[in-house]
Amino acid sequence: MSESFATIREIRRLPELLVELRAYEKLGFSKGKSYAIVGCGSSYHLGLIVSEVGKNLGYRIEAYTSGAALSRKRVYDKLKSVDTVLLVSRTGQTSETVRLAEMLKGVVRTVGISCASKSPLSEAVDHAFNFGFMAEESVVMTSSFSALLAFLLRGLEELEGQVDHILESPEKIARTLWQFEENVGKLDLQCKNHFVFLGYDHNFFVSKESALKVQELSLLTTEYNEPLEFRHGPVATLNSNTHVVIFGAESKLEDDLAKELREKGASVEVLTPSDEGIVHDLLTYPSYAQFLGYYLAVHRGLNPDKPKGLVKSVQLDI
Repeated sequence: MSESFATIREIRRLPELLVELRAYEKLGFSKGKSYAIVGCGSSYHLGLIVSEVGKNLGYRIEAYTSGAALSRKRVYDKLKSVDTVLLVSRTGQTSETVRLAEMLKGVVRTVGISCASKSPLSEAVDHAFNFGFMAEESVVMTSSFSALLAFLLRGLEELEGQVDHILESPEKIARTLWQFEENVGKLDLQCKNHFVFLGYDHNFFVSKESALKVQELSLLTTEYNEPLEFRHGPVATLNSNTHVVIFGAESKLEDDLAKELREKGASVEVLTPSDEGIVHDLLTYPSYAQFLGYYLAVHRGLNPDKPKGLVKSVQLDI
């Protein structure tokens, strides 16, 4: 399989991004204030994960799509009522997010987060975090997703130590990525065309991001759900062409589900919580689907750097 594509280099470079992140200003969430994280696509998924983790620690963090805030007054009104709105866009050019930042300027404190040195988003907010070193050549967002997630999780006091430890010594992150790539390489991609990602709590949103990633890169059918909910309808589509990934499995019920799905003919990868802690798992789990999507694309003769019908930044006349 070709190593010439930017996508595979960008997936593998996550440890390098984490090291470079050490030098940047930290974002601090306060339990006495309220926040909204807004974005589109993978940027929205970042918000969902951080919101779920933050709420479980006692923070008031919600996540919304930029499109919902522009299309629904009730969502826009919620944004106006919080203390800080964080607007996330990998390129800093996503039309919905930039337009929303412009509308909120002077109404509520706004913070822009992007992987660009300078962008329309950074010009439209009160404070900007510009991570130009995370910029990606490929259309699909890969390692920058986990690097931005590390930045956001670092703002939660209870997880700051875990993040800092990883930024200082990302070798275990590198080893986990290597293992995920090895595991994906053992799959018989010739007969796989249906992919299911399952998880609870924050891993439900990791599953949502994973399904999007494989869909974007391979143009194949994907879905996500809670593990035990998969039996209630979606399991009817399962067959020998299905590959299932269960994130953060902690119970016998999930183990029993994995056994049942294997007996029905699917291949199943069960990723249990590591000894390294929640931050390590959250930063590495998305890479599994990135590797899977990449190798599926190459196997199918597609260009993973420029998937059909996709652009790096959606531009609309808003």
